[in-house]
This record gives sequence, structure tokens and C-alpha cells, in this order.
Amino acid sequence: LLPETEKISRKDAEVQVEEIQVEKNRDGKIQVEKENLQVESQAKIAEQEKIISEKNKKLEEFEIRSQNFETQKIQLEKRVLQLEKEDLNRHQDLSQLEDRLIQLEKEKSRIEVESKERSK
Repeated sequence: LLPETEKISRKDAEVQVEEIQVEKNRDGKIQVEKENLQVESQAKIAEQEKIISEKNKKLEEFEIRSQNFETQKIQLEKRVLQLEKEDLNRHQDLSQLEDRLIQLEKEKSRIEVESKERSK
């Protein structure tokens, strides 16, 4: 038989071993939870990066379409200005033709008057 103090210290040692085992298990569970949280965090980050990448791509496509639209708008404005210029030129030509017609009418009238005077 073991003396009483040895029995107590053996019991204390067994209890300490059990406590150490429980502590190790708790630490192991905490480590596993930490790793799981890190994996989840990385997955969420990857998902966010994917979403950001998709949004950036859509933004680039939109900017390209906007630039194309602006280019087309400028081309249309240039065409409108060109047509307005042609219209103005036609109007000017018409005005010149009207002036010439008036001159010819005056010339005709003058010739007719001269012709009448000669016939007298």
C-alpha cells in the first residue's frame, strides 16, 4: 500500500494530466476554428475580388461604348455642319442667280427701250 500523500499526489498528477489533455483539446479546437475562419475569409476575399473584377470589366466596356458614342456624335455634328454649309452655299448661289436675273431683266428692259427709240 502507498502512503496517503503518495495517493494524493498520484491523483493530483492524473487530474493534471486530464486538465492538460482538456486544454490541448480546447487549443486544438481553437486552432481548427481559426483555420476555418481563415479559409472562409480567403474565400470571401476571392469572391469580392471576382465581383470587383467583373464590375471593372463592365465599367471598361461602358467607357468604350461611351467613347464610341462620343465619336459618332462628333461625326454626326460634323456632317450636320457640312450640310448646313452646303445649304448656305446653295442659298448664296441662288441669291447670286437672282441678282444676275435682275441684271438681265434690267439689261433686257434697257435694250427694249433703246430698240423702241431707234424705231421711232
